[in-house]
Amino acid sequence: PLQCASFSSALLFQLCVHHMCVKVWIATMEDDFLEALVASERIAEWVEAVKGSARATTSAPSGGNFLPVWSVLRDFVQSVEESVVYAEEAVLANAGEEIEEALAGCEDGEILDLRRRLSSLLGSHGVKVAEGEVREYELRDQSKTKVKLYEVALTHGVGAKVWRAAEILCEEIALPDWSGLLQGKTVLELGAGCGLCGLYAAHGGAKRVVLTDFEDSLLDNLSKSGEINAGAGIE
Repeated sequence: PLQCASFSSALLFQLCVHHMCVKVWIATMEDDFLEALVASERIAEWVEAVKGSARATTSAPSGGNFLPVWSVLRDFVQSVEESVVYAEEAVLANAGEEIEEALAGCEDGEILDLRRRLSSLLGSHGVKVAEGEVREYELRDQSKTKVKLYEVALTHGVGAKVWRAAEILCEEIALPDWSGLLQGKTVLELGAGCGLCGLYAAHGGAKRVVLTDFEDSLLDNLSKSGEINAGAGIE
C-alpha cells in the first residue's frame, strides 16, 4: 500500500507538472499572438496620427507645429527598438514607407533623426514586406508533421497569423482514434486564415483541399502557401 501510495503521489505530481507546463506553453503562444495583435493596431494608429498631423501642419498658414509628429515617432521608434514583434509588424505593414511619404516635406531636425533611426531599424530587420514570412510549424502528432505557410501582418486581418486553436485541431485529428480520417477525402476549410488545418489535411492524405476566406489579401496569402506545398492537391 505504501508503494502504491508513493507511486500514485509521484504520478499525480507528474500530471500536475505536465498540466502546468502545457498551460504555460499555451499561455505563452497566446501572449505572443496578443502582442502581435496589439502591435499591429498601435502601428496603424501611429501611422494615421503621423499622416493627420503632417497634413494639418503643412496646411497651417505659419508652417504649423511638428511636436505631435515628433511625439508619435518617438513612441514608434522606442517600441521598435524594444520589441522584435513591433519591428516585424511595422515592416510587414509597410509602415516605414507610409511615414516617409507623409513626412517628405518635413525638414525638422529632430524628426529627421527619428525617421533615420526608424528606417535603419526596419531596414535591418530583413522581413520582405511583399512576401510576408514563411513559417514552419512542427505539430505535436506522432509523425511530427511539418507544415510550411505564409504569415503576414495582422493589418490584413486576424487570419494573418496562425491561431493556437488551429494547431490543437490538427493535433486532435492526428490522434490514433482518427486514423485514416483524411485519406482520399475532399476537405473544405471555411475561414482558413493562414490555412494550417487545410494544409495539414493535405499532408495527412486528403486528395483535394479547398482553402477559403473573405479577405482578398488573405486569399493571396493562401495561394502562396499552396504554391510552397505544391503537389498536395491544394486550391
